[in-house]
Amino acid sequence: MKTVDVNETERHLLSLLDEVEAGQELILTREGRPVARMSPLPKTRQARVLGRLAGLCAVPADWDAPLPPETIAAFEQPFLLGPSRNS
Repeated sequence: MKTVDVNETERHLLSLLDEVEAGQELILTREGRPVARMSPLPKTRQARVLGRLAGLCAVPADWDAPLPPETIAAFEQPFLLGPSRNS
């Protein structure tokens, strides 16, 4: 963290902003007393690009067709976590 007098800030604002942009935090002082802080803003996330996976994934034409009875039966059976605790 760098300390900068307000008078110096007035003379060198652009170069000080370059430092802040590079990640440096500045404490601004007036007559040796801290009065403000300049710090970089958090980096913003890039917006997601729509269609980024276009052409890389295929959805079968029958993706919404009814499941076979044996698949449905498998989902309806109790989930087994080992030996039954009822025995």
